[in-house]
Amino acid sequence: TYDANPEKPASEKEVFPIKLRDGMTIQGDDGAENCIISGAFNPESQASILFGENLSDIAIRNLTLKDMNRTGGSRNGGACELISCSGMIQRCVFNNNSANNGGGFWLSIPDELSFTLSDNAFNENSVSSSGAVFYIDTGFTGDMSGNTFSGNSAEHGSGGVFYVQEAFTGDISGNTFSKNSADDYGGVFYVQGA
Repeated sequence: TYDANPEKPASEKEVFPIKLRDGMTIQGDDGAENCIISGAFNPESQASILFGENLSDIAIRNLTLKDMNRTGGSRNGGACELISCSGMIQRCVFNNNSANNGGGFWLSIPDELSFTLSDNAFNENSVSSSGAVFYIDTGFTGDMSGNTFSGNSAEHGSGGVFYVQEAFTGDISGNTFSKNSADDYGGVFYVQGA
């Protein structure tokens, strides 16, 4: 487990956010159950676990990102804040992350580019506003397949799983949704531009 546990030597403690680079792949070679990045020792964090801005073709695979409570900085994206990025998140687990918007992650996608979410599990993520699993600040172009979404909640907003600011273009297939909720609109998803 990678974390900021104060009992670890300084050389073994993780510093958040972990900054992504253009075209970068970050992955766990032994699967998400064995490669865990935890924000548990960062109460009221100023940062997400992963951060990227103006990046193309990033890939996040086979990781568990959990227990990040983002209350500072932009307050967007508990586990990931991806600004103007394209790429994919595949075979990851997002557990118990929270933020103002986008408890799992916050994303904006440049025009003409896309993002893919496949075979991930999103459990018990929450927001004080909208998009418990993810908040898309632009339109969404891409595919979502084979994901499970369970027990995620938007406490005072919309989108118990996702909130999309503009239009959603792409395929949603083979996903499982259970016990997700929103205080306002869209217990599973809310698309503002629909």
